[in-house]
Amino acid sequence: MFRALPSLSSDAFEAYRLAPREDACTRVYPLPKRVYVHSAEAGAKLGYKELKAQAGYPVAAVMQNELSYVAQDGSLVHATIDMDISFRAQDTPYTNANVFDGSQYMPTLARMNNSWLLSGTGTSFLVMRGETHIHVEVPGVEHHGEAMPWHAVHAQDSSALLQRAVRRSSSTYFDVVYVSLSDDRAHILWHVTCDHPVSYTLCHGHRALLAAETPISPPTQDTPNPVPWYAWTQTSDDVTCTFTLPLSVNKHDVRATFMPQEFCLSLCTPHARIYDAPPQSAEEHLLQGTMENCTLWASILADESTWSWETGPHNVKLVLHLKKAHPGTRWPSLLANDDGVPETLDDTDMAPMMNRLDPYTSSRLLQDGLEDEDFDMGTPWHLSYIDANGTVLHAQDQVSFLARSIPSSRDPAVLLKHDVDGHVFTPPSPLSFSPWTHTETVPAISYVLASKRDAHPVYLYRDKSMTWIIAVETRMSTSQSLVYVYGIGHNEASPSTSGLCRIIPLEVGPVLDVMVIPSRHELVCLCESSLAIITHALLQ
Repeated sequence: MFRALPSLSSDAFEAYRLAPREDACTRVYPLPKRVYVHSAEAGAKLGYKELKAQAGYPVAAVMQNELSYVAQDGSLVHATIDMDISFRAQDTPYTNANVFDGSQYMPTLARMNNSWLLSGTGTSFLVMRGETHIHVEVPGVEHHGEAMPWHAVHAQDSSALLQRAVRRSSSTYFDVVYVSLSDDRAHILWHVTCDHPVSYTLCHGHRALLAAETPISPPTQDTPNPVPWYAWTQTSDDVTCTFTLPLSVNKHDVRATFMPQEFCLSLCTPHARIYDAPPQSAEEHLLQGTMENCTLWASILADESTWSWETGPHNVKLVLHLKKAHPGTRWPSLLANDDGVPETLDDTDMAPMMNRLDPYTSSRLLQDGLEDEDFDMGTPWHLSYIDANGTVLHAQDQVSFLARSIPSSRDPAVLLKHDVDGHVFTPPSPLSFSPWTHTETVPAISYVLASKRDAHPVYLYRDKSMTWIIAVETRMSTSQSLVYVYGIGHNEASPSTSGLCRIIPLEVGPVLDVMVIPSRHELVCLCESSLAIITHALLQ
């Protein structure tokens, strides 16, 4: 599927010459309203895959010389970029309604001709046409877990590709549906799933090429894993186990006994209960004796273990506090006979996870300092082709993805890692499950990108004569962003020679999204509170 042409490969290590332009300049315009971004609490409420999905969604919807984004108050702001720039704010049903929560619910925006698709917080999304709007429901997509809102990751003509995360007890997967919009209703054309969010989308008619870190697959009919009926976590010294019970349960009904290697927990009730079905809730488990004579994974100090009772407005929580007999020992499960209930991560576990996640997050979640493994550029890329009937075909190639083309590029090419170089591949036209075309090699670009402390995301832009790689490095300590622009000339008959590099400093904070105005070779950077336009950045 991705066969490199020997004629476009080279063993030489090519460098990039610094090539500033004296006529280049940067104009910075303050935004009338700040862009809606993640809050600092996002890492505590969103899982690893959900944050990665949010970071992959475009912040702005772009068409020709107009850029639109969701403002902090839930309204839309449209920026028309000409010789000068003009802004227009548009109210939505979400304006000043506190519908979105930057710690969990983040709005995304996609453009379909003269309409905008704005994500919501439930099973519907918002279609804006001029000053009118309508909430469009996505008809019954079965899911196994807690479904997050739908996000439009691609839109064209009267069709849209939607994606949402679904949380299960121990993992998260993603629903991906292709829908047609007619009569203000969404009709599902096909439905697929994936363990990771989609990172590349190319649609034509009812067919699509999709790529993610794991293969796309048809929705499974597997029986979902049962929802855990208790939660547990641990520190180096203690294990905490929590049971959520209805308000009707009385504290005096609790019977708890602790022993060195086991505990007994149950509820007594004055009325006998006969069950003809397996227990579902925590109350039913405790009434039926599920937690009587439970052998723990490791021993505890019985005399120092206890339980507590916490009453809330909607339920009560019975909490066991178990003191480890051997501090520092990590328990893989609560019980010796593992019942499949995963540990609930606490803040001490979440912190190192968030540190590893930093390269995928944006804006306020960015931190200085990366781990060694973050310098390994590229992510796994599995390409799948979905036909009009929803049949899924998989490419067998194992490749590493570096960048995809921005909307104004001349073609939907991708940049794939090849040792220290990068290979540019273009998809088959017309769209089909056929090999991609290796058009050129970008020398040493994988090595160059890996040298950046925090370059994300990476953009690919191709015009008639040049291929440009745009990387943004954000330095939170100084609120400065460095825009690196690497360019090489097209050469489809032999390997590309050494290219040029430009470095443009921006004193505007983190760059959230990038677009190009081809007619004037202008690079546009959207930031939280400003719009930076760099002229002549994409001229040889």
